Order: sequence, then C-alpha cells, then structure tokens
Amino acid sequence: MVRLMSLIAVASLLFGRAAATDAQSMQNNDLREMSVSVRQIEQGINRYVVGTEIRSVLTPGEFSRFDLALSQGQVVFAEARSDAFDPVLDIVDSAGRVVATNDDRYPGDQRPLLFWRCDRSGSYSIHVHCFHDKLGGQFFFRDSVYNTIDVLSDQKVDQEVDTESPFLVRVSMKAGQIKEMGHEEGGDHRYDGIDYFEWISPIGLPDLSYMTIFQPAVFALLAPVSGDYYAMMMPHHSDSHRARVRIWMREIVPEAPTKQGNRLTAMDPAGKSAIWRVHVKKNDLIETRTIGLDRNCVFSTYEVPDLSKFDLTKPEANPFFPQPNRPADDKGPAFMPVGIRSDDNRLSVFHVWRDADLYLASNGASKVAKSFQLQVGPAATNLAEARRDTGRLEIGSTEFWTFDAKVGDVMTLDIESPNFKQLVLVSDPDMQELRHYEAGIDQPSDVWRMVTQKPGRYLVRLACLGNGGSGAYSISRKVLHARSLALGQPATGQIGDQQVQVWTFRASPEAPILVHWKSSNWNYEANIYDDHGHPTDFQRDDIDPHNRFGILTVKEPQTFVIVLTGSRDQANYSIDLEPIPSEHPITKAGGSAK
Repeated sequence: MVRLMSLIAVASLLFGRAAATDAQSMQNNDLREMSVSVRQIEQGINRYVVGTEIRSVLTPGEFSRFDLALSQGQVVFAEARSDAFDPVLDIVDSAGRVVATNDDRYPGDQRPLLFWRCDRSGSYSIHVHCFHDKLGGQFFFRDSVYNTIDVLSDQKVDQEVDTESPFLVRVSMKAGQIKEMGHEEGGDHRYDGIDYFEWISPIGLPDLSYMTIFQPAVFALLAPVSGDYYAMMMPHHSDSHRARVRIWMREIVPEAPTKQGNRLTAMDPAGKSAIWRVHVKKNDLIETRTIGLDRNCVFSTYEVPDLSKFDLTKPEANPFFPQPNRPADDKGPAFMPVGIRSDDNRLSVFHVWRDADLYLASNGASKVAKSFQLQVGPAATNLAEARRDTGRLEIGSTEFWTFDAKVGDVMTLDIESPNFKQLVLVSDPDMQELRHYEAGIDQPSDVWRMVTQKPGRYLVRLACLGNGGSGAYSISRKVLHARSLALGQPATGQIGDQQVQVWTFRASPEAPILVHWKSSNWNYEANIYDDHGHPTDFQRDDIDPHNRFGILTVKEPQTFVIVLTGSRDQANYSIDLEPIPSEHPITKAGGSAK
C-alpha cells in the first residue's frame, strides 16, 4: 500500500538523549525581535542534534578533540556553547586538514552549529577552540551522526535501515522546485512504515518556513534556495533491529487551470496529489470546488512566496535565519477564508485582500472516481439596484451576494425566504460584520436599512439557520436617493408604514441656520448622518406637540443626511431651514434631539 508520510512530531519522546531547550539559552538579546521564532529554530535543532552533552574545559590557545569514525555519506551535526569564550568547531581529517568549520549558527547567536556530509570513509576529529585562540574555560559539546539515503530522482529507493535509530533522506532541489515525499508500506516485500520528524535546510538549520507550506493537503517541500535538503525519518511497526523501507520523491509542477467563461478548470487523476497556480485580484470572492473527490478530502490554499529575495550569501536575505520583524514590510495575508461547509472539504470560499498568485493543493482523495475536476470562479452574484433577484438555497450551503457602494449611500436590503429560517450576515469592504440576523418563528422576511460608511464592495451571506433547510428565496437592494432641502426650499412629505425617505442639506460656518421641524405626529424614526455615513445630530427642542426648533452652527462646511423611517401611524411633516440675521451673533452649536 502506498501512502504519504504521516506527520508525527514525537521525536522528543523517541530520543531520550535530547537536551532541554532551556539548557541552551540565547546569548544575544537582539534575537528577541525576530519574525521567525528563535525558539522554533532551537526546538528544531534539538530534534536532530541529540547526542549526550559533554562538559569540558578548554586551555587558552589549545583545542579539545573528539574523534569520529565516519562512513561515506554519513552526516555529522555538532554544536558547542560556552559563557567563557566564543567557541569554534572544526572537522579535521586524518591528514590534519580542516574539511568543515563553523563559528556562529546565525547572526546574533555565537554558538556554532556544524553540519557536514562525509565524502570519504575514514577517521576524523572535531576540534573545539576559541575564536582567535586567545581565551579558554568551561564549554559544553554534543554531536550526532546519521546514515543517509539518497533519493535524487523519481525512482523508488529500497534500503535496509536500523529500527532503533533515525536516518536522513537527502533530496537535491533547485530554487522554486516542489517535491512530494512518500513511501510504501506492507505489500509483498513487507516494507516498514516511516514516521517523519524534521526537514533540514542546506545549511543545517531547520527549514521552518517552507517545510509545511502545502500541508495538510500535500506532504511536499518547496525549496526557497537550491541545495541538498534532508528529511529526518524513523521506521516503525518493525519487530526486529533491521527494517526495509521504500521511499520515493515526486516532483510536482503546479498546473495553470484553463479559462472557461468566468471560471478556471483543470482535470486531474484521483488518488494523486495535485497543485495549481492561479492569479487573484483584490476584493474578489473566490470559490473552489473539487468535483469527484470524497467529502473528507484535503484542500488548502497558500500564497506563492517571492523566492527572488532569498540569498544564502546575505544574512538579511537568508530564508533559514531569523529576520528582524519589520511591520512596514508585511503586506498582510493575501486572502481570508470565508466559512461555508465545515464538513465538506470539496468546497471552499475565500476573500482576496490584494492582488496575488496563489497555490491551490489537494490530496486527490477519492474511493471511486478515476479523475476529478477543479473549478475556480466567482463565489458571489452581483446584487443589482432596484431589482428583485431569486435563488435557491441547498441544504448545508451558503449563498453569496455582493454590491458596490459609495460613502453615505442609504439603501434597504429585503430578503424573503418562505421555506427556511434565514441566517443573514452582512460585511463591509474590510470584512467587518455589520449585521447578524437570525430569523425567529414565522419571520420569512428581513428588511434592513443601512448607511454605508466605507466605499467599496459589500458582502451578503444567506444561509439556513442550523443548515438544515433549503428552498427558494428572493433578494433585493434599493438605493434611496436623497432629495435636497435648503434655505427657502423646505422638505415636505407624507410618510407611512415601512416607508423610507432621505433628505440632505449643507451648512456652512458663516451662515447659522434656524431649523423648524413640523409634524402631525412623531411616531416615525428620524436618523441623522454626516456625509461619511457616521451618525450625528443637531438641536431639536419641542415648542408644542407639533413643532420643534433648533439653531445649527458648524465650524466647517458639513453635509447632513436625514433618514426618515415610517411607522403604522402616517405622518405629514415639513422641515424648514431659515437664515439667522448676522446682527444677532449665535454662539450655541448643536444640541441633543428630543
């Protein structure tokens, strides 16, 4: 049976010799402000540098020696730390030649981490000495040696390994290359299973950023730079001291789906991992479907990283070093998932924050299909103004509608669903929730008024409360265009049940205004906004049951929007704006409504 490597992070349990991370405290406080966690790097190193730590004392001007007998292809890791001097590690061959050396594991951390692959069997030694050979004192040292298996092509590699020790798999990769790793288990040859523990970069540090970029959908590595990468593994399910494993690597070249109408499509064989690359634009609401796969298949989305900025020769551009956290360089996430079906991985929806290239990845899980189709396209329907649209909600699904609006737009949204209880969510262009409505008993419709405070695209999500219902529904959006009132041009009208009327006027600092509001009753709702859609108000004092007066002054030119919402009691009203003579200076500005 062929299966992908399982992600079982239990190395620390298997390797009792691993030293505690706390024993290797950081020596430089400058590392505290790093975007890639120093603690994660140390935890990764502690999973493969697991030798027993040795305490020793270095004499100034000399070196301490630790002998090794190595076979060709074996990989050596060694590290040292000291509070008395700056340690350096060298690997020296039998002829006295230094074949590998390391001083600092990365900028800001003076503890060396030596990483070397033996190219010729023989006797070697690791020398610990002081940088410039001037100081000495107490130090701590440990090392680990691993056998390796080279998997340098798509050919499957059979190898007998020790069941009591982990081993490394070497994979040569070019920058930007994607390779999936897998193994066979059981079968006629009774191959043993394998657990995966760590990806190790070409410089010996753990590869934290790109080790899991496609997981959980695909167990694959994206190489940020060219070089030899190592996967640390351990056989399991074996009753003997030796086990036989079969390992393979498969290069995956991301596909470009074919455009068909307003959608992108691709056909791929089921039972096999696949990765696609698509371009998305800011404010898009994207839907992806993998038709023909099982409900519990795994599908994931990732932003394509910019690999051109990486350079191992420049510490600030090394993808494996912790880098200073620069908020100004952070563009933020390219997309945001939008919840739709928690129990069906074949369908996903996400909102795009900015133009970007994305990787889409699937494990291709299917029990019956021989092939499956990927579909990528718009998730939402445009909600036009002054038109009633219809749709049908399926069980467990969500319907998406979008519309564009300007700041200060006043509109009503009306949704009718006679056959299911509505769950309505409305979000602004920043995906902040503006409305969360759950229909009660015998409430087949929802009518809601909004004044937009941000320009851009708004999202309406419609589902059934509890996801158990379905049926036809209708939805409409009506923009309420404001009528103008001004000095000598009053607002007059009649307003009844559920009617909405909008008036607007502009005030200036040099012209105080006397507001006279007359109405047959005050049972309707009056809301006042500024030209950015923010609630505001002006003075309105009762003089008698039918008249209200107020004086309005502003410090700068300002537009007022008056939104009236009627009730069952019909009302006749008028709003007059009258100038106040300049020889009577007014100092009072604004007031509270009554």
